Amino acid sequence: ACRSPRVVERVDDVPDASPEPPTTRLGDAYVALGREHSCILQANGSVRCWGANGSGQVGDGTTTERRTPALVRGLSGIRQIDLAGNHACGLTSSGAVRCWGSNARGETGDGTNEDRTAAIAVGTLSGVVAIALGGFHSCAVLADATVRCWGDNQVGQFGDGTKQGRSEPTLVPTLAHVKQLALGQSETCALLDDGSVRCAGAGLGTKPGETKPHLTPAQVAGLTGVARIALGDFHACALATEGGTVRCWGMNDHGQLGDGTTQARATPAPVRDLSGVVEIALGGSESCARLGDGTVRCWGANDHGQLGDGTSQDRKTPTRVVHLAGAKQVAVGGAHACALLDADQLVCWGADRSGQLGDGETTDRSTPAPVKL
Repeated sequence: ACRSPRVVERVDDVPDASPEPPTTRLGDAYVALGREHSCILQANGSVRCWGANGSGQVGDGTTTERRTPALVRGLSGIRQIDLAGNHACGLTSSGAVRCWGSNARGETGDGTNEDRTAAIAVGTLSGVVAIALGGFHSCAVLADATVRCWGDNQVGQFGDGTKQGRSEPTLVPTLAHVKQLALGQSETCALLDDGSVRCAGAGLGTKPGETKPHLTPAQVAGLTGVARIALGDFHACALATEGGTVRCWGMNDHGQLGDGTTQARATPAPVRDLSGVVEIALGGSESCARLGDGTVRCWGANDHGQLGDGTSQDRKTPTRVVHLAGAKQVAVGGAHACALLDADQLVCWGADRSGQLGDGETTDRSTPAPVKL
């Protein structure tokens, strides 16, 4: 399982609390990862994806696994993408949203439960400034800083006070003044304009399913002055506005909180020996941070080499990704990671069972390898 957790959140070279989405204009390249698939937003506003495709999550009109990038059908003028689980969405320059891939729980937002092998419009949703995806649900931040969500809601991850799933966008009345969203496997967290963080859903900090769900957003204790947040499957991290330090909470069985232990945390704890961070990205049970000097540090699960340090050994504190410099963005998937070096230069490492590394093979890699763009 992974997030995408998607949701990979980026900060430019100087951390701030800007409400702008990770990519805000055409001409920016951006990479996002799902459980076993990957996508790159190219400078011309088109999107190419590769990897697992059993639910159509590559978006090329087929369900054929792709080991190198394929063009997503039905997309143009895209300025932001996000991936999670087995689905993906793109935000257009006009503020509309289009999604594709798995739709068993309504996560593509088109009012059905049919998987989509090409991008399809999310109802009449408009005025969107940012999107974020979780394991089986999706959300959007609108220009008025309110939130709409759709997909799975069985543990209250929308935060609307119910456990009722939706196949079309629904207003989350309990969230306002939202600067940024990050979604996990069954959790939704919002960074508000006062620098605080509120989360709804399954709850983080103990074993999955053993925490009482929050049907409405609850404030995360001990967090102030937050610039960005990111979620993995069952853990979360917050990047501070000052000093580039990071605090994490949630599950920690593989050391994904980076505090030197494997103890789960219900409240945020500092990541050890880490500062100068400008971007954080979380996956299934691993975490990565991009520093201002263009290097990347990762920690947590490493059974597929997803930490990029040349080994398959879990790390409880940050370790540097080898042979990697000049990174402009980093993304983490289920058990793989990628770093964007330039608009047309991307490297990936970790699990590759479904070709999600994009190098034309299905061989796990513990060090970065170039994607065949």
